Amino acid sequence: MLQSKDQLRRHRSHISDGFDEGGFGQTADVSDYLTRMEKAGSETLEAFIQSYQRSNSPIDCIVCLYDAFLPLAIEVAQKYGIKGAVFFTQACVVNYVYYYAHHGLLELPVTAASTPVELPGLPPLELPDLPSFIYKHGSYPAYFEMVLSQFSNLEKADFVVVNTLCKLEEKIVDSMAKVCPLLTIWPTLPSSHLDGRIENDNKYDINLFQPEDCTRIMHWLEKKPARSVVYIAFGSMDNLPKPQMEEIAWGLRSSNFNFIWVVRAQDRQEKIPADFVRASLVDKALFVHWSPQLEVLSSEAVGCFFPHGGWNSTTEVLSLGVPIVFMC
Repeated sequence: MLQSKDQLRRHRSHISDGFDEGGFGQTADVSDYLTRMEKAGSETLEAFIQSYQRSNSPIDCIVCLYDAFLPLAIEVAQKYGIKGAVFFTQACVVNYVYYYAHHGLLELPVTAASTPVELPGLPPLELPDLPSFIYKHGSYPAYFEMVLSQFSNLEKADFVVVNTLCKLEEKIVDSMAKVCPLLTIWPTLPSSHLDGRIENDNKYDINLFQPEDCTRIMHWLEKKPARSVVYIAFGSMDNLPKPQMEEIAWGLRSSNFNFIWVVRAQDRQEKIPADFVRASLVDKALFVHWSPQLEVLSSEAVGCFFPHGGWNSTTEVLSLGVPIVFMC
């Protein structure tokens, strides 16, 4: 029986990543961070479970957010007889390719000579069709290892939950369901941006980057006409070459639209023409280091989103109905 909204209670606690004073900023080494997070995360998760097992509200199920890269959470859960549900935030097709890579069923590195890549349930794949960690093998070795580690305990999970719409990836969902107990869930946006059914659910719980001035961004948008702003955000890991950044800049200038561009300060100084920045800052443009993306996309002033094509950005913009131009 489902409980009513009044009967449901949410209790929130935190697990440690081993760097409680400053998070990832305390180390410059990705491998070191992941190793310590795995150990500290498992220990603090177990302590959290123990505290509830001694209470009147014992834990029955753990949803392990695999995007937190803590596959050992499943082992901790099973130690206490608790079911584990693994949550993958990427597209089902990306998870499927990584699954084959993790199990050695996709020979790496993939080169032009070894394409097309053929996997069950997928059409033949050329290099650009594959996740960047696959076709640019060795570009980010620590991150690649981290991505594949998500699948290290997959066979132990009671459920595998993927952030996707079944109708959007119907064939690949059917294929992946043959290798694991798959469930799809979509959209995963805060309720206030959708139907408002969940009270006070108006933002994501975690932000990797803090806003430089959210109020300034939203006030700037409030002064713009409806559908007059292009919002550009290519993700925190993208490192576009200077010629490409210059082409994007002059393309925006030629469009004559207002725009918000999320860009690192160093990239703005080194890759975007200074005269473009000076000319654009006359009330037509806003350059920021970070942006409250859901709030920006929900603004009536935004008429186009120009992202790098990441899955979270894709699901957000599909949910909110904003026109989109992908950078591939």
